[in-house]
Amino acid sequence: MSRIPALAAAFAPHAELAGELLPHAFAAEDGSHDASHLIRVWKNALRIQAEEGGDIRQLAAAVLLHDCVSVEKNSPLRAEASRLAAEKASAVLGDLGWSPADISSVAHAILPTAFRPILHRRRSRPEFFRTRIASMPSAWSAPRVAST
Repeated sequence: MSRIPALAAAFAPHAELAGELLPHAFAAEDGSHDASHLIRVWKNALRIQAEEGGDIRQLAAAVLLHDCVSVEKNSPLRAEASRLAAEKASAVLGDLGWSPADISSVAHAILPTAFRPILHRRRSRPEFFRTRIASMPSAWSAPRVAST
């Protein structure tokens, strides 16, 4: 993906993190899960985070890695896509030296992201994410300590 630097800039103030995670972000570009999709999800996540709070670095990682596993729509594993993505994201973040608590929070955010038609009939996508962010562990709301 030669567009990584330009795409990473869209994730400011976490462009450097985006540059590290974007090579892992897409299992396959299928037309609906592409760079534009990630940017739309990021913008929605930022709006929700502005109202609900949460650790923006963890949120950026969850957005960037929520589609890191691709499961065909007709696969018997389709219902497991979010779990598989959370597991892969956990491995990627572990390899990058993230703490177990931060990895757990990112995985927690990724788990409910797979498309489930029944959920989408009952409530809108922003409402779904707002509910999910509100239920995240307290680590999402804890102040971050600046790293040196």
